[in-house]
Amino acid sequence: MKPFDLLLTVSALASQSNFTARGFRLKDMRFVFELCANWLSAVLPPVQVRVHNTQVQRYMRDLVRGGFAKAQERGGQTRFHLTRMGLLELLQRLNNQEQGDYTGFHFTYYFLRTYGPRLRAMIEMEGSGFAKSLQLELKALLDHQRFLTQRLEQLDRKIERLKVRMKETEETAELADRLQRQGESVEQIIER
Repeated sequence: MKPFDLLLTVSALASQSNFTARGFRLKDMRFVFELCANWLSAVLPPVQVRVHNTQVQRYMRDLVRGGFAKAQERGGQTRFHLTRMGLLELLQRLNNQEQGDYTGFHFTYYFLRTYGPRLRAMIEMEGSGFAKSLQLELKALLDHQRFLTQRLEQLDRKIERLKVRMKETEETAELADRLQRQGESVEQIIER
């Protein structure tokens, strides 16, 4: 997940958490985005932590179209409310970050650890029909320890692959040295 997308996702979830009863506005979401961007500004280029009203509006429009959010007009303002499936979808996006992307890892871990109980309560408040399978999925999505363990396992696999590649490179270099000492031509060494 790109840092910009991470910030939008977290902003929608946090805005929902902060304005559960009456829904959140685009400016609420933008405020949370900018707040979170300040936390990440030390590790991200400035271009990745700027957001325009149109981008926030487009993001929420896409969530509404996908059935992940509802929009309501109140007092001349549009307020948004994430559906249960929307909350689960955004949590899934947070958990499915690309293996090589470690920029937002600590931030996501902190977010899941801090907002997890609140998000669980919001999803459970969405009414009946909360199937056991969804409850289990939610538990896994909000499990910050699981998120950490999975990332550590990914790093361990990456380290093992690098060790294998280093060993193969060393063996290739030794073979090339030996063949050169034996008088083999460059073409023969490359072929071998």
